[in-house]
Amino acid sequence: MKIVLTGSTGRIGAAVLAECIANPAVTSIVALTRRPLDITVSSPKLTNIVVTREQFLEPKLIQAQLQGADACVWAMGVPRNGTREVEVEYPLAFARIASQLRADATKPFRLVFTSGAVVKLLAAKDTDSPWFLGEERKMKTAVVDQLELLATGSDSQLEVTVVRPSLVVETGTLMSWLPATITFERLSAAMVLYALGGSTSHSTFKFVENDALGTDGEAVLASRRR
Repeated sequence: MKIVLTGSTGRIGAAVLAECIANPAVTSIVALTRRPLDITVSSPKLTNIVVTREQFLEPKLIQAQLQGADACVWAMGVPRNGTREVEVEYPLAFARIASQLRADATKPFRLVFTSGAVVKLLAAKDTDSPWFLGEERKMKTAVVDQLELLATGSDSQLEVTVVRPSLVVETGTLMSWLPATITFERLSAAMVLYALGGSTSHSTFKFVENDALGTDGEAVLASRRR
């Protein structure tokens, strides 16, 4: 399967890229990045496209290179003072053309979108409150709300999975034994599993919380150790 990735120069995105390279079910990877990948990252199935602002806002400009993909893992890192353009408009622009890319038109395009457990808490706050991460909270919840509308539309060919990990840590560290954490390895294994359609739930829009991510990711990793 051909998978599109974003955020591969960041920590979560790099783990997802490594998982895609290791997973034989992934036959082609297109990594959309804002700067080139490290030269040490290579694979015969990997293509790195350095994408401009204009191309993120109008992905039809690079649609030819994305054609034939059936899934995307969106893990683009955003700074605390991120703009609405990066946080909201980039992923929504891609989501709107995603179903046109499919190699298999009989199945929906699967978009795995990286959010976070903290966003769940932010969404529960009074949306009119200016003191609790006001604009940032609105952007983080707005993109998920819009993705849900796209996925649940009457003629939608888009399946969206929003993953909400808690604290993401390195495998084998003291932090990895704490509750409400998840390792990069387990998180990335779970995200690629969902991109490949390996979820037990195939609803058009769903959230996957930290505990389920850890369970699903560990199941993938355990199957390789047998």
